[in-house]
Amino acid sequence: GMGGVGKTVPAQMVFNSPQVRRRFFPRLWVCMSQTVKGGRDVRREMLERMLMALGVEEEAITSISEAGAGSGGLAELMLALHLQLMNKRYLIVFDDVWNIDE
Repeated sequence: GMGGVGKTVPAQMVFNSPQVRRRFFPRLWVCMSQTVKGGRDVRREMLERMLMALGVEEEAITSISEAGAGSGGLAELMLALHLQLMNKRYLIVFDDVWNIDE
């Protein structure tokens, strides 16, 4: 929907509700406006932030990212995220997304 019409507050209320807390673990709220732009790949930054939110050490994320230097580390970061979420009932909310290409 259009920006500024009030989607975030009700989404946060649902995200933080006791029913959702009991049903989904982990829960991740990814605010895309806080993702670094200019010079860094937004997708890579988003994946790194998600892994950090899941408790993966920053050194491990850097190592994973550097292992796939040719691809920019995206495939390796996506695999790491997949492994973190595998067999879990999780909820991921992407907030403040303005451009589908991001």
